[in-house]
Amino acid sequence: MRTFTLLILSIITAGLVLSSSAPASTLGQAMVVAAPLHLTLRPETGVARSLRLHLVSDLGHIHQAIGRDLRVYPSHLTVRVYATHGSFARALWRTQRTRPQNELDDTSSIVHDTLLLGPAPPAYLWHNLAHVYTEWIIDRTVGNRSDILPSDPWLYDGLAEYEAYRQAPRGLQCSGGSMTPFDVTQIRTARQWLVMRAGPLGSLEYCLSYLSVRSLVQRVGWPRVVTILHRSGNWHRAAERLRHISVERGDR
Repeated sequence: MRTFTLLILSIITAGLVLSSSAPASTLGQAMVVAAPLHLTLRPETGVARSLRLHLVSDLGHIHQAIGRDLRVYPSHLTVRVYATHGSFARALWRTQRTRPQNELDDTSSIVHDTLLLGPAPPAYLWHNLAHVYTEWIIDRTVGNRSDILPSDPWLYDGLAEYEAYRQAPRGLQCSGGSMTPFDVTQIRTARQWLVMRAGPLGSLEYCLSYLSVRSLVQRVGWPRVVTILHRSGNWHRAAERLRHISVERGDR
């Protein structure tokens, strides 16, 4: 497996071009500095060069866009890319002791700053990259270093799905009316979430979590959601506050 190390250069919002090493005192609170991402790409033999190039481009966009939305820019990410679903599944079990959800699941969580990828179709790959990258940033924001699914997984995955649809909507859609088959916000533990995810309603679980978070964001605004994540200090307090707002606003 060859290794490629790249530096994805910084981009500054608000139409200004500044060095990422500029002193914090020179930056206004509303200004976000996108620090460079050091990307180490480790493709397995057989991974197409075109896929490697797409990954660099897509991760560069995701780093800038999602970092801007959540006001956090991780500095380093290692991506191990596998040529077949089988080799991906074996690596996932060996490193994270978990199995893919199905044959289309070729994206791991980011654990110890390392992401595993298999040969997912382009639309799924783009969407899933945005999803797991958002989870990674949320973990950093709230200080979750456990590398396991936290409580209130509908909110955790719903926030990740919201960003994924917002930044990477290619080929995937999720929509719903007033009637849903179950209340996803009642899934409060990681165990309950994982059991349902493994069943026939697994895909619907993610869609409903996205719709619940989208409703919350439409009511209170994305900036308030991000502020709560930053100020809560840990995921439990952030989730409690966001659940409380959902109930206040009649989302349930």
